[in-house]
Formats: sequence, structure tokens, C-alpha cells
Amino acid sequence: MGKRNINIYKAFATAFLLAFLLFSCYKTDPDKISDDIKWKPDVSLPMGETELSLTSVPDKVPPFRYSKILYDTLDFGISDIFDSRGEIDSMMFRINLVNEFPAECDVIIFYPEYGQGLDYDRSLTGDEPIVIAPGKIDSDGKSTIPSKKQVDIWLTSKQVDQLFTADILVVRGLINDLIVTQPVKDNITNYKFTAGLGLRAKLVYEQ
Repeated sequence: MGKRNINIYKAFATAFLLAFLLFSCYKTDPDKISDDIKWKPDVSLPMGETELSLTSVPDKVPPFRYSKILYDTLDFGISDIFDSRGEIDSMMFRINLVNEFPAECDVIIFYPEYGQGLDYDRSLTGDEPIVIAPGKIDSDGKSTIPSKKQVDIWLTSKQVDQLFTADILVVRGLINDLIVTQPVKDNITNYKFTAGLGLRAKLVYEQ
């Protein structure tokens, strides 16, 4: 037998031995498998979209500066989605914002307790707003390039607890320091600010 063939057989035997040892290491005694198995799948759900717009601006001679707070709501019941708090390991909100206004918009999203008012302790970002840049307009005041922003917010354990006592999400948008020229005034009802919300949760199932 030539030296080359001997080397091939040696390599084959070595590979077989390594495979056997590896298989032996992965053999598991069924009696030693834990009954406490936790599985953490991810679940992603769209929560809907809300739209904010202005119906008018003050009847003043342009140009002038104008700020306005707008509100809209989304129905939201986390207890309609999950059976119990114990199912949830962690949770994230994904927020997609589109701003057509030629002004900065500051956004806060609240999840108030049933029948209660808005409280910064029950917002996704506390009292710090999400800031989105102005959209671009042409010389006629028409929206040409909306400003877009995506924000992911991982909730604290306390926030997840609080969500179980909320039935709506409230989007508060501040149209901040809008410079109202005559073209802007002519198009003011056409500008839109939208917030699309999605939820991602890591669940825990125990066996």
C-alpha cells in the first residue's frame, strides 16, 4: 500500500474517531432533562396609525410664528392581547413618524390609566419628547419631502405593569414655532403629521 493511501486511511480513521467522540458528548440522559423549560418567542403586532393636522391658523397678516399642541388617540388594551403579565419577558414599541409640517414637531405618547388624565409618569419617554425635524415645502407652500423618523423604545418592567391598566394610547404632538407665510397659510390644512405604532414582545412560556 503506498504512503499516500496510508495517510488517507489514517485521516479517515481520525475523522471517524472524532465524530464518535462528538456524538458521545451530545448524548443526554432523558432523566436529567429539566422540567422547568422556558421558551422565549418574539411576537410583533401593528397597533395602528394616528394622524394630526391643523384646521386653521390665527387670522393674522403673514409672516408670523405659531405653535399648537394637537392630540389623537388609539384604542389599546394589552390585556386583550396577552392573558397575564407573567407571559411578558420584555416589550418594545416601534414608532414611525412622518412630518409634513415645515416646522419641528415634538411628540409624547401617553398610556393613561383608565379614566385618568395624562401623566408624564405614564408616557413612553417620560417628559422628554421625541423630536422630528421639519418637512420640506416648495415656493408655493406645498409639501415636497416629509421628514421621517423611526424610534424603538424598550419599556421598563414598571411601564409594562402600567400598560395593563391602560385602554388607550394618546399621541401629543407640538407643532413648534411654525413660520406662517402666505403660501404656508394657504396650505395649512394639507399638512399632516402621522405616527404609526407597533409592538414587539418577548414572551415566556414555561413547561
